[in-house]
Amino acid sequence: MKNVFTTLKGLLLLLAVSFLFGSQTAQAQNTPQYTYTNNATGGNWIPFGAGNGWDNYRSQFLYLPGDFPTLTSTNPGFITRIYFKTYYATSNFTMNNFTVSIGNTTTTSLTGYVTGLTLARPAATYVAPNLAVGDWFGIDLTTPVYVDPTLPLVIDVHQTGGTGGVPVYAGGTPVNGTFTGNTHAYSVGTTSTASVRRYSYQFGFDFFSGYPCNDTPKTSVNGPTKVCPNKPFILRPDSFYADAEYKWEYSNNGIAWSNFTGVPGLYGEIRDSLLAQRWYRVTVKCNSNASWKWTSPAHRVTIAPFYYCYCDNKVTTDAGADVGNLTIINTGRFDSVYKKSQLVSGTGMPIYNNNSASRSYTSYHDSLGWPCLYRDTTYLFNITQIHSGGSFETGVVQAYI
Repeated sequence: MKNVFTTLKGLLLLLAVSFLFGSQTAQAQNTPQYTYTNNATGGNWIPFGAGNGWDNYRSQFLYLPGDFPTLTSTNPGFITRIYFKTYYATSNFTMNNFTVSIGNTTTTSLTGYVTGLTLARPAATYVAPNLAVGDWFGIDLTTPVYVDPTLPLVIDVHQTGGTGGVPVYAGGTPVNGTFTGNTHAYSVGTTSTASVRRYSYQFGFDFFSGYPCNDTPKTSVNGPTKVCPNKPFILRPDSFYADAEYKWEYSNNGIAWSNFTGVPGLYGEIRDSLLAQRWYRVTVKCNSNASWKWTSPAHRVTIAPFYYCYCDNKVTTDAGADVGNLTIINTGRFDSVYKKSQLVSGTGMPIYNNNSASRSYTSYHDSLGWPCLYRDTTYLFNITQIHSGGSFETGVVQAYI
């Protein structure tokens, strides 16, 4: 989605627009901050043996207080990345629709799958780096999960297939001998019925408990500056302080402020949606000392242009299935001498979004009427290009006079 501005002297007779976009996924290998490394007796293919006869497997792993000896803090925090340890080498390890859910529980022995976990990584392709025997492969979490290290921890993973899957280090004597129950639940698919056993996997994670609130905190608002109408968005402090209170305010004019009534989340974040621009700010106050507080600079959120929102599938207003827009402006007077909102490829501007847009955007040509343009005068050609993503890699506009 983009506005293309072209300065020409003459008549625009032909317009051609084309789009090309793509994406790729990559992961990096690293060393976990905290690890569970028992005397594993071997490797197990479940649930990471994708492409090697172990497709579409789900597992839950239970880790208990004391399983991570170097994690001495009892303060809650966020798990930001998890790791497992490869038993075989691989150079082409991918998993399809790979998901991760994480959470605390009160159980010390699995009898089936634990429910109520937080989705930390929605279904997406996972691509691992080249792995040698004994390497940890890291899994980044889309949403870091807030956990209490004094309570049992459950890690839930599932994949639907892939290539080059590997067994990971498993078995052996659990680190914490106080607990003697089952530590692994597994099944084919996402069925709620699981087989259980006392069988622990070597595992690691990165943990962030927040900055200490022992001085005046300093932060700003992190979040979008342009949003689609009625589409929920999230704002959060760009620095998270442990043991602090977060209070949000909003303003419709950047001058008068009102309290935001929503309850901040675990990160101090809020969720909102708009039909007009609004300013936000957050005040962070340390619980240990009320005089240590900080109010962020104002953060303005405006309504995005229609061409960013048209194919967003969030609002039900439907004003056409394909959109193009052309305006020719006399830059001396900044008057529109030609305006064509309806092209042969579709209609004019939609009000909000089109929740049923499904047509692909291909090259199109449109011969225009002949507005009267004067020589030795500069004109601005404003052409709107639209596509279903937030940006595009290639866009071509040609004007023939």
